[in-house]
Amino acid sequence: MNIVIISGLSGAGKSTAASAFEDIGYFTVENVPVEFFSPIIEKLKDQSIDKLALVIDIRSVRGKPSLVKQFLNEIELMKQKYDVNILFLAADRNVLIERFALTRRLHPLSKGKGFSIDALLRREEEILSPIKAISRVIDTTNFSVRKLRSYIIQLFSTEGLIFILESFGFKFGVPRDVDMIFDARILNNPFYDENLRALSGLDKAVREFLTKDEYTSWFVQHITRFILISAPR
Repeated sequence: MNIVIISGLSGAGKSTAASAFEDIGYFTVENVPVEFFSPIIEKLKDQSIDKLALVIDIRSVRGKPSLVKQFLNEIELMKQKYDVNILFLAADRNVLIERFALTRRLHPLSKGKGFSIDALLRREEEILSPIKAISRVIDTTNFSVRKLRSYIIQLFSTEGLIFILESFGFKFGVPRDVDMIFDARILNNPFYDENLRALSGLDKAVREFLTKDEYTSWFVQHITRFILISAPR
């Protein structure tokens, strides 16, 4: 089983990272209490799940250094049995404070005690520092949600990007579930050739009609170049 542990500071993007892992085929569980860490893994292994992402954060250890120590012991045992990667998401404290102000969410350690976000983040950093010390740290200070998601997918996806190409007629409406649309009406249209009108792009005669025009090759090259530049972002 391939296991990814996602930890980090509140507001640093753990939920975004978990969502990205889900998109590349990982079974994802957030906010796992430390006591359930090993039982969950063993239970899911029995369900033939081979890729698992678990979010372990300040809520998982309930702000207790003793539970952090317990988690570290659990990790050492898991490493003997499984392929384990540990990520720790962090960011500049001022950026995290801005994110809290934007979302108006309470810090998990607040518990209505009236501490400032800055003080709570400092405490969180202190408690989670042993986990950070054994992790691959990802600084999300300058990451947008989209950039973080893309970064995670590039790091861990074994399949690469998946492209689905779809042709359509504008008179029937533009497909709604697409990221990019390229208008090919600037190319010669085989519809106006009576011998080709009843055929489709799957037919050799139509392909030959299009490829004999040098402009088609130029058009395809530029679309390909644009996709290679923009899609990974």
